[in-house]
Amino acid sequence: MDIYYDPLFLEHRHIPGHPESPSRLISIVKGLEESPLSFRFLKGSAASAEQLGTVHSHSYIDGIRQWRIRYLDQETPVYPSTYSISAMAAGCAISSTLHSIESGGCVMALIRPPGHHSGKDYGGGFCYFNNAAVAARNCGQSRCAIVDIDVHHGNGTSDIFYGERNVLYISTHQSGIYPGTGEAREIGSGEGEYFNLNLPLPSGSGDSTFDFAFDSVIMPVLRQYSPGVIIVSLGIDAHYLDPLASLTLSTGGYVKCISRLASLGPPLSIVLEGGYNPDALSDVVCGLVAGVCGEPYNTRFDVVHDRKGVGIGWVRSSLDIFSSHWRL
Repeated sequence: MDIYYDPLFLEHRHIPGHPESPSRLISIVKGLEESPLSFRFLKGSAASAEQLGTVHSHSYIDGIRQWRIRYLDQETPVYPSTYSISAMAAGCAISSTLHSIESGGCVMALIRPPGHHSGKDYGGGFCYFNNAAVAARNCGQSRCAIVDIDVHHGNGTSDIFYGERNVLYISTHQSGIYPGTGEAREIGSGEGEYFNLNLPLPSGSGDSTFDFAFDSVIMPVLRQYSPGVIIVSLGIDAHYLDPLASLTLSTGGYVKCISRLASLGPPLSIVLEGGYNPDALSDVVCGLVAGVCGEPYNTRFDVVHDRKGVGIGWVRSSLDIFSSHWRL
């Protein structure tokens, strides 16, 4: 499996103890390098201001580049190096997506900082530029899907494509936590109505709930939409080991979600978002590489906490809203 990565990402540092730290990628890289899995690291190139400008306003881009903006929120300070590192993250997301289209397979962008909380002219939640959205806008496909599997709703991605139908956005996330958006009734507007699909879930939702969400909504909608490429905004903070929230996906649950998306046929580009337990990050990424490559690998964190479908009722409520447009 080809993975876009750059050591530059390790230079992005917050105050000591900040959850979005270099240890996230250090753990993943170490896990991959110590595994018997088939992969190779590739170097991308930084997104240009013009590529970033397909998503973000020029005033916002320049504010970060020229360090006129010092804080996007209390947890998201801007440093002199933020622009170059964030532009490289967005560029690797573009490279991953273009490479997946060219190869017809699955490619990953192992990047930081994450991006899905960044909108046209704002950032926050550890995010500066919206990597997945920039990739979608620069991949040359007339129809693209972004599937956001993260414990937090990707409010930035949702806002960017809220009135469009050439990018289908589907998000699974824990209800009632940061950023407080992503209710099922938020379905898009105008041309984009019913192309912005949110599956908010209650605390404790895990493997069984995600199985139901994929069976009843995500897979049928993607088949009907038939995108030229699927970009996965992959947040590993829905794992039961993650310290910031309380969804309970296991490593095997993550692998199953990605394997099912890969089985649909369109090229698959995986873009790393959140995830703040280094051990879970390493376990999930190694498990995904093994699953995509069809290689044996013993994942470590496979306790299934949700066997009875804690959030199935919530998924059914969302399904009732979506079914007026999609055949579900």
